[in-house]
Amino acid sequence: MNRSFMAKIAAAFVIILTLQTLLSGASFKEYFPKGYIDWTNGVINIAAREQGKSGKLQFGQAYQEAFAEAYKDYISKVKELINGLRVDEQTVAGQMLKDNTVLTSEVERLIERARFNKVQYGADGSATIHAILPLFGSQGIGSLLVSSKLGPAVVNEPVEKRNYINFKSELLRTPDGNLYTGLIVDARALNLKPALLPKVLDRKNNIIYGDSSGLAVDTARDRGTAAYVYSLDEARALKDRIGNHPLVVKAIFTSGAFQTDVILFNRDALILQQANNNLNFLKYAGVVFVLRGKN
Repeated sequence: MNRSFMAKIAAAFVIILTLQTLLSGASFKEYFPKGYIDWTNGVINIAAREQGKSGKLQFGQAYQEAFAEAYKDYISKVKELINGLRVDEQTVAGQMLKDNTVLTSEVERLIERARFNKVQYGADGSATIHAILPLFGSQGIGSLLVSSKLGPAVVNEPVEKRNYINFKSELLRTPDGNLYTGLIVDARALNLKPALLPKVLDRKNNIIYGDSSGLAVDTARDRGTAAYVYSLDEARALKDRIGNHPLVVKAIFTSGAFQTDVILFNRDALILQQANNNLNFLKYAGVVFVLRGKN
């Protein structure tokens, strides 16, 4: 067989496995060796490749060996990425997994059960694996880490809706008179880093959002405690998270060893504290952070 014919065969030999499309439009991506975390859509993307040995083996055997080696590379790279995943202001996932054999076993189970988005075989006998792992949801690695970090203090039952009939504070209303339905934190002037459990603080470092009290556990597991985007327009488009009338505040400082938390002006902190006391959007993680330009 000539190389042209084999190239056509290899090009056609692409296995596409079914996976719900999670990526749409612009999204905030944090890059690692051979992979990235999409913090807007909540997925981990990994690409692993093995060159192959087509010069010494039949193509079928070469592909099998290349795939086996690419799979080892995938396991290595996804573990490397997860170990460096920021959980909160001073913790990365690797620290949590180091001494917790049960949590480590659960994370490894999800890694091994991940479905490949695409497997490609080249004319040279190489194999490339493209894998997408959910960060949240029932099969989400981030969900395991969030649940382990927050512990039993997380509210397990849905938070009841407040009765707003007699609530008259103008602090919780838009200029049009609508109650705030979510929070957008504009941190584009800062070097804020994404994390699974970011916090919002006042000038005295009191936590307004991000600790274990009041969060609905199902929400924290299903979609995380916050989303990250590049612009205010992208933030406002996430209506399923923040509704139609979000409160928009500017972060003035970052906080924490990994710069994952934000500090607000006093008035914005007061409004957000009032919202936390009287509205529900923080309990259901109705929070989006806007970070500076694409990295």
